[in-house]
Amino acid sequence: MIEKLSLENIPIDLKSDRQSPINWNDRYNIINEKRVGICCIINQEVFYPSKASMELANGNALPRRDGSTKDKVMLEKTMRALNFDIITRDNPNRNEMVAFIQEVLKKVSAEDSVFMLCILSHGIRGCVYAADSIPIKVDYIQSLVDEKQSLRGKPKVLILQACQEDDTTLPLVPDSPHNMRKTDFLVCWATAPELVAYRLSSKGSFFIQILCEIISIRGKREHLLDIFTIVNEEVVKKCTLWGVEQAPIVNHTLRKKLYLQKSD
Repeated sequence: MIEKLSLENIPIDLKSDRQSPINWNDRYNIINEKRVGICCIINQEVFYPSKASMELANGNALPRRDGSTKDKVMLEKTMRALNFDIITRDNPNRNEMVAFIQEVLKKVSAEDSVFMLCILSHGIRGCVYAADSIPIKVDYIQSLVDEKQSLRGKPKVLILQACQEDDTTLPLVPDSPHNMRKTDFLVCWATAPELVAYRLSSKGSFFIQILCEIISIRGKREHLLDIFTIVNEEVVKKCTLWGVEQAPIVNHTLRKKLYLQKSD
């Protein structure tokens, strides 16, 4: 049949099987494939009351987050496999947490392409808790990261395993996660505002465990927004099976596609 075709019969939109060239201008550059960037993990599993927390609320310590270390270990394994340098801290109080983030930011080099900060904790809308039961606004944490000059124009990812319920006992107005003023940020909460983020004491949280699984499978060939879309679907399906409601939410000011590895 091919031999019988004349040039007049060949459609003008005839396509080649050759792969289309990658448009490198539509994605963030991976400068050094052997060290893509830094992944900073703050694991808040144990909490205690403090003088400041007593002034904010009733002074009771927040409950333990059993299973959080499972999430920390899974994040370390997943991001190390993608050539991220891992820096972890367990149970810092409010001042220690801020100081730790600032110290990690000092380690960012010109060759780092991505900065990722993962915080595993209790939370209320727009805030995460330190070990001394003090809430810290995520907008303030973003400001700390945004001050790092060597990260200007580079993608900065915040992954927040925390609830987003409103807490009327606190005399503060938490920032909405939709308030994104800084460029090149991607902020992903385990759940949408007014919802709870669920965790199994023996296995870790639905969101982090599913996120790490999907990144392990697709992280070398798909960009992060597409990955988070798949994660959202899987988390919603898993929670529906358990009879609970949880829906991760992503907000970003990314200007390009963000791959965690240089795609061929």
